[in-house]
Amino acid sequence: MLKVDSQEIIADADVEKLSRFFMDHKERIYELIRERLKREPSTPYKFFISDHPNGQRRSQAFLKAFQEALNGRVDVLFDDQRQIGYKRAMEGYELKDVFAYKMAFTEVMLHLITDYNAHRKSGEDLITFNDMKVITHLTSYSNFLLSDSFLRTRDEIISNRRNQLQKLHRYAARAISIFQEEELRACANQGIFEIFGLDGSFMVPYVRKDDKNGWKKGKLIGVQPSPEFVEKTALQVAQTNKAMAIDVNEAMIPFDEEVKQENFKVICIPIHTSDFDVTGLFFVHDQGRIFKFERFDKNLLYQFAYFTGATLANSLMISELARKKKELHDLTGRLIFVQEEEKKRIGADIHDTITQALTAIGYKALLCQALINKDLPRLEEELNRLVRDINGALQKSRSIISELRPKILDDLGIVAAFNKAISNFKEDSRLPVNFDCLETLSVNPDVGIAFYRIFQEALRNIHKHAQASKVDIFLNIDSRNRLCLIVRDNGRGFVFDPNTERVSNSSMGLLTMRERAEDLGGQFIIDSQTGNGCQIVVTVPL
Repeated sequence: MLKVDSQEIIADADVEKLSRFFMDHKERIYELIRERLKREPSTPYKFFISDHPNGQRRSQAFLKAFQEALNGRVDVLFDDQRQIGYKRAMEGYELKDVFAYKMAFTEVMLHLITDYNAHRKSGEDLITFNDMKVITHLTSYSNFLLSDSFLRTRDEIISNRRNQLQKLHRYAARAISIFQEEELRACANQGIFEIFGLDGSFMVPYVRKDDKNGWKKGKLIGVQPSPEFVEKTALQVAQTNKAMAIDVNEAMIPFDEEVKQENFKVICIPIHTSDFDVTGLFFVHDQGRIFKFERFDKNLLYQFAYFTGATLANSLMISELARKKKELHDLTGRLIFVQEEEKKRIGADIHDTITQALTAIGYKALLCQALINKDLPRLEEELNRLVRDINGALQKSRSIISELRPKILDDLGIVAAFNKAISNFKEDSRLPVNFDCLETLSVNPDVGIAFYRIFQEALRNIHKHAQASKVDIFLNIDSRNRLCLIVRDNGRGFVFDPNTERVSNSSMGLLTMRERAEDLGGQFIIDSQTGNGCQIVVTVPL
């Protein structure tokens, strides 16, 4: 860097006269600089230095530093310009805009000195050529120090940001080959440390708006904030689906494009799946210390979260496919067993009812033939019995057929079919049932039979396992034009985890219900805890 002797600069000038001149005109210099900047096209820095209170104070500080230089303390001005070059580069301003202020200052000084000399008589204290050299030298060298500091800092920023982008690429290369959720969380935490240099980040998986304890799932390694703080922030971000930050005053603020702060205690950003659902949260902090996070860092963090969300979605999809494959294998075996059992049951029903009834009808017909010419009164009596037996056999055959495909569902619709199923359930279980539904519902036959089978299975489970004292049933169209079935009981409840290695026979019925709903593009949700009853919610688009 160019070296100069600060005292040599002012050696040939009458600095006392210059200092007095500058002090007398300082307020006028400040006003003229603002006027000149306002006449030029506006830029963020020109607005800041002219109209923002902090910028106005900064302008006054520069004039004060220049006054100190004229008083003999040249290093005060030079140190000030080095620092401001660094600061403006860190703030992201353009060097040409910063120089616009310095150029306006030089023009104003020349204008005022010319005007000052023009109003002086010969022999009075004029500002001489040597005096002008001092002002020019101070201005030029301070400009050199400012630009040198600015460009050095900008080069460092560019180098750091290039390194951050390279580290993001390396993180992406590592993360894209990971398919285990916990391993991906560990990789993401390491990535935050490498890219941003922060030592306390962690990821919270599976945060849902309707799951107040979702943030607690998994191991929260490296948690510095209190669990209460994590819970409060997690729920806030999950409900708004927007990033939030804790500033230096402990206030929670949106972490978006409008945020002006650069110093934070904690940043919490949601991790989204491809359909913009929140699947997790990133907590970024530095073990309780205040850390600086600039606009570039913020944009990089959003990219980091977006990529992590996509990778996590792939990981979850692979886990889901593996689980579905296992469930399909279990369901296939179960369905084969159920089909065989159903065939045995239908065969037994036919044997025990229709076959026996037809056999009895056959014997009665033979008896009637024998009585034709022998005992007419008895013949009439036996024929009446024969008619009753035939009607009974027809009723039993219709009942068997109805179990295979409820005719009432095709003839009268889903509401009538549900009412019939509820009537049979009440007769068998002796439980009170509250059924709330629309008077009429017109649904696709495939949707109707799927809902009816899900409903049958739900009632069967309540009757066999729930030990409930009442049942509430709701069948309606929701706000998103979906057919919605809710079956709720106050029984003993249970814990259902479809991810367990072994699926019991009782759980297989629930899996079958879920498969029926998802096959129609719908959802099947179980909300149950031991001792707190059970609620099943099924929604299918119409």
